[in-house]
Amino acid sequence: GTTVQAQKCLKGLIEAAVKGEVEMPKRSYFVNLLVATTKERDPVMAARESEKLLRQMVSLAQAGHTHLMPDSQSFAKVAQAWSRVRDKEVPTRVESLLELMNKLHEQTGSPTLKPSIKLLEVVVATLCRSWQANPQRAETLINEMEQAYANGDSTMKPSRAI
Repeated sequence: GTTVQAQKCLKGLIEAAVKGEVEMPKRSYFVNLLVATTKERDPVMAARESEKLLRQMVSLAQAGHTHLMPDSQSFAKVAQAWSRVRDKEVPTRVESLLELMNKLHEQTGSPTLKPSIKLLEVVVATLCRSWQANPQRAETLINEMEQAYANGDSTMKPSRAI
């Protein structure tokens, strides 16, 4: 589809930018492509390709193109894409996204990299409904959200669905 063409185009721009031929594409190019990719018809492809793009953004940001660092919304979009997939690897994938985001938040201190309630709720829901359900891990995450909220972080108020 069109996202495949856009991915090829973006790849070419990145390669040219790494060689110094053009400027690195704007963050909005990556984010718009990431959002479009999460909406692909094939949920497995949507999840894999959006995660690949997210991780590419992280790698480029860590290589000095800091404007490309994804934010909590980008991580949540990718986790939501994974939540639509019915596969044994899904809990591992969403938890690895959460771990990556926690690591990046610790390294940078950036508030935009603090895991959002939306991401945490997607991870909890995925852990609970997976065929490899992990209710203990889900409960730990819920307790962490509730503790953060009790400690004054109003952004961590768990929804009623949790």
